[in-house]
Amino acid sequence: MAAQNSAFWTCKPAIWLVLTPRIPYFQPMANNKERALSILYDALAQGRRYSSHELLALLERHDLLVSERSLSRWLQALRDEFDLPVKFSQKQKVFEVHENDRPANPPGLLKYTLDSLFLRETLLRNQKAAEVIRPDNRAPALNHHQFGQLVTACLEQRLVQVRHQKFDANEPKDYLLQPFFLKEYLYRWYLIAADTSDDGKIKAFGLERIHELSLLDERFDASRRELAEDLFTGLMGITGSENPATEIVLRTNSMQKRFFETLPLHPRQQITQLAEDVWEVRFVGKPNLELTQQLVGQLEPIEVVSPNYFRQSVIEFLKRNLAVYAGDAGK
Repeated sequence: MAAQNSAFWTCKPAIWLVLTPRIPYFQPMANNKERALSILYDALAQGRRYSSHELLALLERHDLLVSERSLSRWLQALRDEFDLPVKFSQKQKVFEVHENDRPANPPGLLKYTLDSLFLRETLLRNQKAAEVIRPDNRAPALNHHQFGQLVTACLEQRLVQVRHQKFDANEPKDYLLQPFFLKEYLYRWYLIAADTSDDGKIKAFGLERIHELSLLDERFDASRRELAEDLFTGLMGITGSENPATEIVLRTNSMQKRFFETLPLHPRQQITQLAEDVWEVRFVGKPNLELTQQLVGQLEPIEVVSPNYFRQSVIEFLKRNLAVYAGDAGK
């Protein structure tokens, strides 16, 4: 377990791997470094200033008695491993993250750990808390043993043999895969891998539909992973896009703007007011099916301003769905 924890905290946030389950009931106890990084990140990312004494006291309130030397190492880990620009003011003798540098949300891996740690601690401190906490139960069950095997295969560049059931097929099929990373989207986990039987095409395989899995001793070139990461960088979901990353411009109203502020559509989105109750949202991304679904599924209307090819694809998507209601089935 120590080796897994070490690997977890040395992974950069850009890599879509997580080595601990999200649901707190099954999560192994975190070590002191993991807990401290979660607590420190949560405190400093909010914009408050803390002296060394105040940070040590904060950790002590969470039953972490540490030295200033350990605190210094963990603050440096936040800078190096999670790109949180913690600065120390010599004049005021406090640690802080400047307003313009504060992240909208924690990096994906750290967010999982933050959520799991604080939920678990809440349940440990008050066993009745489970009576009033309602997690979403739509997510398919995650096979923890299988998940761990796939993490090993990704890290060690080992080929895997899987039997996978596609939604558009009646029977499962055997695949020999080069596994690159694991990615979550909308309650499901996917293995992103190259299909050796299909000229090395990079595909997504839903973990809940992998019925058999074998790790092989044969290894593949680690440089192939870079191709997969390039394909999925800036991509929402798991549907590949031949379109390059481009600036996407949206237009919506004040209510939807507030929703995007609290739950960003993109981590680097920029929101600008154009007129009363008219807001523009800009970010660089790759238009694909999942982004279309996200936009048309919002509570308030959203107009795609540019690029024009994406605007037209959204219009066609809406037309196809509207055509379903052209008959009289609902009368």
